Amino acid sequence: MMRLSKRQTRRAGHARNRPQWHAPQPSTRAAWAARLLLPLTAVVMCISAAAILFTVGQALYSGVAISLSRIGPATVYPLASDPLGYWLMLLWHTAAALFLGGLGGFSWWASRQR
Repeated sequence: MMRLSKRQTRRAGHARNRPQWHAPQPSTRAAWAARLLLPLTAVVMCISAAAILFTVGQALYSGVAISLSRIGPATVYPLASDPLGYWLMLLWHTAAALFLGGLGGFSWWASRQR
């Protein structure tokens, strides 16, 4: 059996006594965000998604899709005169609603993880 030198013994002792790494405890701000902010964000996103899907239902019922432009006036896409714009606007609104609903669901799920 081979003996260790003093230096090797000292290094082995340090390695043995070194504390193991532990995950840090979350701060109070992070815990507050997880308990309150994430569920609130999830609810707001799901309400927004439901409102957008409501406008899609209105457009399907009336045959007129309206763009929700923040820059200029809203554009109207009637099914009879502009079917491509009508269906693309409905597709866009549905995709945005699904995205917001999925993000809201993920936020809700993330807030419930402990």
